[in-house]
Amino acid sequence: MAAAAVLNRAHVLDPGAVRRARKAAGHTLASAAQGLGRPGSYSLVRRYETGETDPPASVLADLAGLYGVHPGDFFTPTTGPSTT
Repeated sequence: MAAAAVLNRAHVLDPGAVRRARKAAGHTLASAAQGLGRPGSYSLVRRYETGETDPPASVLADLAGLYGVHPGDFFTPTTGPSTT
């Protein structure tokens, strides 16, 4: 990949990846909230998974640890504006 293409690449949170990681780890929304130390806040986890709310980086790190994945797995590359 050309250097210019790398510079134009950004990563955005993929809410679907957060949901898929939760399900693959065998967690329900409620058990994920419990694992985050927020029992009863399953609606917050749901909002992260629908893209309604962006989780803070610390929460993404906690979710990644809970699900056994790397925090980068929650992001997808997207091509930015062209410089040509």
